[in-house]
Amino acid sequence: MKAKFILIAIMSLTFLMACKKKEGSEKTLVIDFVASKTDITTGDSVTFNPSSNLGPVSFSWNFVGGNPSYSSFPTPTIVYNSVGEYSVTLSITIANNGPSKSLTKQNYIKVH
Repeated sequence: MKAKFILIAIMSLTFLMACKKKEGSEKTLVIDFVASKTDITTGDSVTFNPSSNLGPVSFSWNFVGGNPSYSSFPTPTIVYNSVGEYSVTLSITIANNGPSKSLTKQNYIKVH
């Protein structure tokens, strides 16, 4: 009986330690993106590529001055038809109520 109690105590302690370790090992979501080119002429297209340290589930892109101005594709291609400097925002959401994060690069695309 004493051996059974010790075995249960060890299993419980192991379980609690594993849960505590899992809680403390949550990673912070880090995101970034790059454009195929950032200095373009009117009518040129740009492809955007995201990166994340965790597995994203959904993407939300906003392209000021771009066509289209919104995309949910992972690697969208956007056309810029007017001269100016334009910001780009990427939002990534992780599965199962995971974190979400947004990144804006101000004046990232320069159209001449």
